[in-house]
Amino acid sequence: MGVEEEEEGAINGGEDDRWVLLRPAQGSPRPSARYKHAAEVVQDKLYVVGGSRNGRSLSDVQVFDFRTSKWSALLLSPSRDSNQLNLENNAGNQPFPALASHSMVKWRNMLLVVAGNSRASTSNKVSVWFIDLETNSWSAVDTYGKVPMARGGQSVTLVGSRLIMFGGEDNKRRLLSDLHVLDLETMIWEEVKTEKGGPAPRYDHSAAVYAEHYLLIFGGSSHSTCFNDMYLLDLQTLEWSQPDTQGAHITPRSGHAGMMIDENWYIVGGGDNASGSTDTIVMNASKFVWSVVTSVSVRDPLACEVSLFVQPQLMAKSS
Repeated sequence: MGVEEEEEGAINGGEDDRWVLLRPAQGSPRPSARYKHAAEVVQDKLYVVGGSRNGRSLSDVQVFDFRTSKWSALLLSPSRDSNQLNLENNAGNQPFPALASHSMVKWRNMLLVVAGNSRASTSNKVSVWFIDLETNSWSAVDTYGKVPMARGGQSVTLVGSRLIMFGGEDNKRRLLSDLHVLDLETMIWEEVKTEKGGPAPRYDHSAAVYAEHYLLIFGGSSHSTCFNDMYLLDLQTLEWSQPDTQGAHITPRSGHAGMMIDENWYIVGGGDNASGSTDTIVMNASKFVWSVVTSVSVRDPLACEVSLFVQPQLMAKSS
């Protein structure tokens, strides 16, 4: 939305399929503008965690209440539940780590934050944190098995109690195309070896799971180009394929957002290193047909980092 001093969101809904600017209520505080953040809707609230502003990673958690249309800051304290969570890095009143290019999903009554770029971390392995929404506390989590190397710009999708992470860029700016699964019941990582023919190494792509059977990867970028390709991984046979798609021509993009609703995968915003993507597109995952849902003005590209489904509408956060 081109906002530089404050964050706003947009809602796509109704019969005309157009974006409508969602403005906070009068008098509501507003978070600072950011990108490379993560967001998740829990009940009637949108949680926005971290991000980057003017080259500096942020550690705040901002909450938008859909009932009141007001923003508020969620103040977190380190967790004291030593039976489940690792407290090694949570001593005193240490704030939640400043993060950018991380991923986040809802798991039970908590937000699970994975990977991302953090200057505070000295580890070369992926970090995992929990934000407990009942106690307003956070904690670093011990994980086991073959823990992946640290990275940012990866995709993370949740299938039951398994977290699937693909690709990204490591701390030495090397592009990745590896696939890892974290069992959230045991906190054990497993590197998944797939058949050849998968996506080229990339970051800032989008991923979704269809019918709990297929992992879809779309777009993203290398250090020199953006992609508009789509790959499909059969989660049972672990074989990659690149389906023949039909319908609208889709331009390359990275930094976009995606959301699977039934069999429709909505892609919002992003860009190709030259300009923002103004169209909102949708892939019918059962037919592999692309179509354009709506577009915004060329002067007002909806370049966003996350999108979320809020019944019965689609919401996008702008940078």
